[in-house]
Amino acid sequence: TLMRGSRLSPPPPPPPPQEKELFKVVEQMPRFPGCEGMESDKVMKKCADEKMLQYLYANLKYPKEAKKNKVQGTCIVSFNIEPDGTLQNIKVTRDIGSGCGEEAYRVVNSMNDLPERWTPGMQRGKKVAVHFTLPVRFKL
Repeated sequence: TLMRGSRLSPPPPPPPPQEKELFKVVEQMPRFPGCEGMESDKVMKKCADEKMLQYLYANLKYPKEAKKNKVQGTCIVSFNIEPDGTLQNIKVTRDIGSGCGEEAYRVVNSMNDLPERWTPGMQRGKKVAVHFTLPVRFKL
């Protein structure tokens, strides 16, 4: 039984949902795999960018419909590079049509199947999720 005059305090409010911080620019940007252990961040980043483009254009298949209709241009694919190096939330934000957007998506998504993951971005010494935008050029 409750004593007169005492009140039960309401339960504390639930903690706010944990919002995952998503960065666009970090102290150390994420890198495509294959360039670790070089003399500086700058050199590793340049190497990783070159390897990523090599991978992209070695695996990109020009869609038949786009070839037939002479469709050329740049699709834009955006994605998040997670702290574990996987690519998530892949979206085609600019599609030039004729199957090019789907192909750009397919190739970016296939990076998740590589034997090595991306090196994640680092901020204040911690691995963080970084939003990345990648132009994919289709040229006949």
